[in-house]
Amino acid sequence: MGVAGLRRLVGGSSRQVWAVDVALGDAAPLPLVLRINPTPVSVSSLTATAGGFEGEFRLLRAVHAYGAPVPAPHWSCEDPEVLGGPFYLMDRIEGETIPRRIYRAEDLEAARGLLPEQLGAALARIHRADISGDELGWLPGPTGGRSSPEEQVESIERGLSASPGPAPVLALAHRWLARNVPPERDRTLVHGDFRIGNVIVGPEGLRAVLDWELAHRGDPHEDLAWMCTKTWRFGRVDRPVGGLGPREPFYRAYEKESGRSLDRDALRYWEVLGSAKVAVVWIFQVQAWLSGANRSVEQAAIGRRKAETELDLLELLEEL
Repeated sequence: MGVAGLRRLVGGSSRQVWAVDVALGDAAPLPLVLRINPTPVSVSSLTATAGGFEGEFRLLRAVHAYGAPVPAPHWSCEDPEVLGGPFYLMDRIEGETIPRRIYRAEDLEAARGLLPEQLGAALARIHRADISGDELGWLPGPTGGRSSPEEQVESIERGLSASPGPAPVLALAHRWLARNVPPERDRTLVHGDFRIGNVIVGPEGLRAVLDWELAHRGDPHEDLAWMCTKTWRFGRVDRPVGGLGPREPFYRAYEKESGRSLDRDALRYWEVLGSAKVAVVWIFQVQAWLSGANRSVEQAAIGRRKAETELDLLELLEEL
């Protein structure tokens, strides 16, 4: 076995991400990505998946088996003595992940037209995974007899309580959400952060879906609406599907691949809920800065984005 080409990649947040080429015997080297959690004592706090770092590996293995476009996972290890923390290795897939480059690169012009339908079909394959068995049954999901939207509306209320100042628009949105909760017709694996910026794109379009830390069991409408949330259009607000194009080709590709009929009213509800969730994220970001837990200027600047998300909420509520 030989290891070559080790280099650290950008991103990864609290985790480390490395590119590495691994040769096994006489076979050609495998281009892989090594993900390490360098702080094993806090693994459970770094991810929403109940299985921690090992759970993330199991999740990738499961969705890959269902044909979803994810990097194939190879090996994992929970022993911190080996590399300083739990780690796993998966295929390295080249391509673009930065939204502004996806929107502007000349060699991705054709991909931009293909992506809405490709994203819809890929999401359908993700939602096909069996969440009832041992492989994914451990994922977090609604408790106490609540539906997925009911549980998430409660999280908006907790975010309101944490706000360092008045948040009347978010309070208004919370009241509307609480009064208009749609029925949960189905429950599937939910990626939890399915958006441009968490996918790899090449000239032919979608290559892989990344960043599974927020995966859970819930309503499949959540993932479709999250892709259309205004924040994740990155300024291209006239193109609802991730700043790329209109909603219907995305929806229809999902319906064709999944065999599931989408509820357009529920999707609109989840878009409002998505923007409210973004506002709560900004609240917690600024709280981290105010408390001294994270004193970076970037943290404070991100927290100030609550105002633009409140405008998004007002516009959405006015349309309903």
